Order: sequence, then C-alpha cells, then structure tokens
Amino acid sequence: MKHQLLISYLEKEGGLTPSEKENIRKNFKELQLDKNQVVMHKNNAVDKLFFVNNGFLRSYYLTENEKEITLTSAWQGRFLTNLSSFRDTHINQEIIQSITPSEVLYITKTDFEKLINSSPNIKLLYIKLLEEYTAENTRRLEV
Repeated sequence: MKHQLLISYLEKEGGLTPSEKENIRKNFKELQLDKNQVVMHKNNAVDKLFFVNNGFLRSYYLTENEKEITLTSAWQGRFLTNLSSFRDTHINQEIIQSITPSEVLYITKTDFEKLINSSPNIKLLYIKLLEEYTAENTRRLEV
C-alpha cells in the first residue's frame, strides 16, 4: 500500500504492467523522517531519488555566510534529488531535509539504473519525469 501513490503517479504518465509494478515495489524502499531530518548531506555523492508519500522536503545550500538558500521543494506525490549529482554520482553541495515529519520512498542509483533498464516503458516514464523536472526548473528561473 505504501507504493500506491507512486504507482498511481507513474500510471498517469503511462501504463504499467503487473511485473513493472512489482519491480517498483521491490526497488523503492520506505523511509520515515522526523521534522528537520537531513537525508542528503553536503559534500556527499547523491545516490538516492526520493518520492514523497506524505510530508514536505526541501533542497537547499549554504552560502559562505551560512545563509540557507532553498533551491526546490517536494510535497506529496513529487520527486526530489539533486538530479545532476544523482545522474553522475558526484559530490553534492545541496542538503535535502524533511521540513515536516514525512513518509518517503527512495531508490538507490544502482537500483534505479536496473529498474529503467528493465523496461522500455519505465525508461519512457523516466524521460517524461526529466522533461517535467526541467520545465519546472526553467519556470522557476524565469520568475
């Protein structure tokens, strides 16, 4: 049941076979977060993609003066990661934190690659998610 929101979200973008749904359930792990809990630290490689079942996450960085600058946020039914670091698994300057008590699903980079390579349909869903993520970031920069 914890994966139903994720599966519903992905089905909205395109159909999923029963085996694809099962692969999603197997590869996305559950995680309960406390308020203000950090799930991705600065100066670490990003190896997780988060999906928010319930709660609110944000991604931010610290200026030289330790001022917090929020880059993006995610709420119920949304994904969050540092996409460029996740893709290349390089060192990250962002911090990902739960703003409220949250229930998330996450997938590791290794499991994610196996998942998208297991099905052309899931790979197509990933492309659609990338397009959405890019469009959202572009809109934010245009403001």
